[in-house]
Amino acid sequence: MFDVVVSIHTPKVAGSSFLHQIKGIYGEDNLLLDYNDDPVDPLSRVNIDPAFYRLNPITTIAPCKVVHGHFHPGKYDFLLNAFRMTFLRHPVDNVLSIYRYWSAHGEETWNSPVFQYFKRNSLSLERFAMLPKIRNLYSQVYFGDFDMDRFNFIGDYQNYDKELRRLGGLLGVEFDLNVRLNVTQEYAGEGGTSLDVGEESIESLSSILEKDIRFYECYVGK
Repeated sequence: MFDVVVSIHTPKVAGSSFLHQIKGIYGEDNLLLDYNDDPVDPLSRVNIDPAFYRLNPITTIAPCKVVHGHFHPGKYDFLLNAFRMTFLRHPVDNVLSIYRYWSAHGEETWNSPVFQYFKRNSLSLERFAMLPKIRNLYSQVYFGDFDMDRFNFIGDYQNYDKELRRLGGLLGVEFDLNVRLNVTQEYAGEGGTSLDVGEESIESLSSILEKDIRFYECYVGK
């Protein structure tokens, strides 16, 4: 059995639904939420001082049993006997979802510099995808320089129900497959990519996100 669970919530990949599940299973008193060190935010500690957590290691989250949120896995690198997990989504589909979600919210919603830049410059879908923090969301921003073999579970969002059952078996718990919260409306097609934009745009996004797509295909389903 593992002592703690380190759960990384990458943007628009079932984070709210999964948070609801782990609250129900482990209890809110045993849950540490960590959304204050988002790797996408250029002003976060992980970006300003990448060596901080190596020099000031976090060795416990007691009395909590689970930490969940937006953070780089290196932040909790020194927790012993930890079950490390995350869900990934096909990068083209994921960028489309983030773009829709951000487009639907006003400039006052979040102070994130990347979000503010996106809103103030009315970026097109392709220009949005080209932003380094979006283009390299998986391969550099969230998981850069971390040994992905140290993860115990890397779920495929495209097969969420199946993967949730697999995760439950690994953790020795049972998840409710009917929970779906904060879902952005999608139109998914073959290969997990959305088809409500033209094929030309899909091809352009696939080219822009090539590095993250390779990362996704290499590690998803572990």
